[in-house]
Amino acid sequence: MIIYADLAKGIMTVGDRKIRISSRVRNELNGQRALNEKPVLSIPDQKPVMPRSFPQGRWEVLDPQPRNTRELAPFFMPTTAFRVLKVWTVIDGHYGQETQNTTIDRGYGIHFSEYINTIGCIKVHERNDLLWLVDQIKEARKTGKVFVEVV
Repeated sequence: MIIYADLAKGIMTVGDRKIRISSRVRNELNGQRALNEKPVLSIPDQKPVMPRSFPQGRWEVLDPQPRNTRELAPFFMPTTAFRVLKVWTVIDGHYGQETQNTTIDRGYGIHFSEYINTIGCIKVHERNDLLWLVDQIKEARKTGKVFVEVV
């Protein structure tokens, strides 16, 4: 099964179904994340980074995981997606400066959220669409792999 996600258009296509999505992040590039905020940490290395939207490419979608937070409930679908991000210095618990050092950032997934932004994941806008998608992924993974193709 292949899921197509067009981040520019905000549409995920699964078979004949169109689902509204986004991958909006607050960062220094769009001026929405102030340097006096607590830094976002990379996964799994826990290094301070500025978030970026879900990376383009074809990534495997893994088994849906139940979640109960406002950011991730009711399910988080992890993927194999990753990005290389610049590491930032930290001064008094806040962002310092971007360095030339890099880290691999993982943890990009697909989920519903009560918030407008994510820290890089694909947000499914409607909870019912997410629940439908979870069922489709669970069923498809019984017999094969599921991929998300992100453009």
